[in-house]
Amino acid sequence: MSNAKIGTVESILIILLSLVTQTVLSLPKTLIKNTKSSIILNIIYITFIVLVIVYIIYRLLKKFPGMDILDISEYLGGNLFKTIIGFIFISYFLVNYSIFLRNFCECLKIIYYPSTDIIYVIIFFVFAVCLVNNLEFNASIRTTVFIMPAVLISIFFLFFGNIRNFEPQRIFPLFGERHL
Repeated sequence: MSNAKIGTVESILIILLSLVTQTVLSLPKTLIKNTKSSIILNIIYITFIVLVIVYIIYRLLKKFPGMDILDISEYLGGNLFKTIIGFIFISYFLVNYSIFLRNFCECLKIIYYPSTDIIYVIIFFVFAVCLVNNLEFNASIRTTVFIMPAVLISIFFLFFGNIRNFEPQRIFPLFGERHL
């Protein structure tokens, strides 16, 4: 494996790919199930909260140029704090992407493989990910640069293709259904 670093464009596209797949595949279903018709209001709240958090993180990281979160945690609390923060990030990513993989494979199973057990679909994707990671780190990064624009174009194409099905009147009542 080479020690070459990825560029800014590649890192932005990897983060964007992660967010887009999560947003398109499972977030709308979860939001609608939990918030019903007040989803618009919740999206506004979430957007405002995320912007505030990102601004706070930006202001904090501005004081540590060229350092990542592990370097900052080592600077602030030593090697033990760096280990704790690293473990928290690894745990977060393992749990988050395990849930995402399960949801993604459930959707594939329902659409393409209704008679196949879910464990075989999951094993297929885990095998594919392991194979790509063993080839070379930069190969999967470079592939993302080519795939991400196609994914974004297809999402916009699907959105504009279905725009006639959207009715603005369906967003009301804005504060959700009233339960008496």
